[in-house]
Amino acid sequence: MQIDWRGLLDKIGIEWIDRGKNTSAGNVNIKCPWCLDDPSKHLAIALMKEAFFCYRAPNQHSGKNFHRLLFQLGIRNSDEATRLLRQFQRAGDAPLPARLPTDLQVQKTAWSRFES
Repeated sequence: MQIDWRGLLDKIGIEWIDRGKNTSAGNVNIKCPWCLDDPSKHLAIALMKEAFFCYRAPNQHSGKNFHRLLFQLGIRNSDEATRLLRQFQRAGDAPLPARLPTDLQVQKTAWSRFES
């Protein structure tokens, strides 16, 4: 699930940057909520992946559990965190189908689009 992190962070009042010092393409950076003395915005939230990590303490301040991140940012209610994540889920980010096609004929049809 891809999240519109810029919109979500604006909604809960967290300052973010996506350019400049301590940032890299494809991330939104905020002050790390675990590093109490973070002088800059060292926590990167990946925009295209489901992950976050702190440049200062990547082994301790990283993960894929956005409920944990939102809890640390002050959203203490799990239902509220779920509501926010659903509200800011990117449009077009459709759930995977319940069952992927495994029929060999479907695979042959897809391969016919490529030139040899």
